[in-house]
Amino acid sequence: MQCTVKEILWVLVISALFLYGAVVLGYTDPCDSNPCKNDGICKIDGEKMNCLCFTPFYGEYCENDPCHPNPCRNLGTCEITARGFEGYDQGTYRCSCPESFSGLNCEIGNVKTTTQNFRTSTLMTTIWTTPYTSCIGNPCRNGGICEFRNNKETCYCPRSSWGEFCELSPCDPNPCKNDGICEIEDEKTKCCAWNLFGENIVRMKRKQLRRISERLP
Repeated sequence: MQCTVKEILWVLVISALFLYGAVVLGYTDPCDSNPCKNDGICKIDGEKMNCLCFTPFYGEYCENDPCHPNPCRNLGTCEITARGFEGYDQGTYRCSCPESFSGLNCEIGNVKTTTQNFRTSTLMTTIWTTPYTSCIGNPCRNGGICEFRNNKETCYCPRSSWGEFCELSPCDPNPCKNDGICEIEDEKTKCCAWNLFGENIVRMKRKQLRRISERLP
């Protein structure tokens, strides 16, 4: 059936009215400016706009990357494990942890505790904590043992030392005169030297003399 001139004019008028209304109302296509970041693809779904994101990006506008900033702690390496489109879903990642760490984000320190030939229950009495992230290098001094707990280093100090890193000791600084050697015995200090006497000087034991004589040229 052929359209009459009147019908054609009517269609043109209706189209012009729709076009005029769109201009007056300021209608624009939300995908014209492509708000999706990181090469995301803009798609109209009904009256809404959605971004289809390429891995590893995710978020409403593909603005997020699960590996930036790096969620892996203690020098862990972040790796992307997801593939394909992620859309609104959070991207999937995996942390490759150093040998001494484990956990989802390498947040668990795997520290081997040694007793160094003494009983921890009787000798390790003072506990100090510091907000660092690992026991690498063992910051504990004077025979202290380092453990990684609750994201903090913990130094277990012998009875003869104390402080955040077991750095304090009654023999440091040396209280002995004339180059005397300070020793801790029964939680008390004792000064050892040879052929010297005084308030802070006592005789040296034979075994200690033998060790010193072996070091002399």
